[in-house]
Amino acid sequence: MVQHLDLHRAKPHRSRREDTITQRRPSKPIPPRGPLFGWSHPGETVAEEIATRGLTADGFAAELGCPVAELEGLLTGVLPVTPALATALERAWGAEAAFWMRLQAHHDEAIHPGVLGVAVTAC
Repeated sequence: MVQHLDLHRAKPHRSRREDTITQRRPSKPIPPRGPLFGWSHPGETVAEEIATRGLTADGFAAELGCPVAELEGLLTGVLPVTPALATALERAWGAEAAFWMRLQAHHDEAIHPGVLGVAVTAC
């Protein structure tokens, strides 16, 4: 016996939410970081922490006692962490200045391997 398909039967209803869920673009992959993949700029770490704490760049620059342009240069990866800025970050957040300087050294070594003339060990 042959079964006939009812082509006029209503299709199951899909909600708009289901449509938007299936149409979402995949999220941007997080680039790997660390000694095997290269180190991100310390400004990325500072930017993430600023966002997590709900601060603004202007307000945090005032708290650090540094010019806004210097902090924005750090956040965009244009300027490096200086010893003075590392000390200010230590006062503000408690992470040692040496930590911030090591992050900068790892980043510099990853970008320009062998140029610094010192071996940088993993944190």
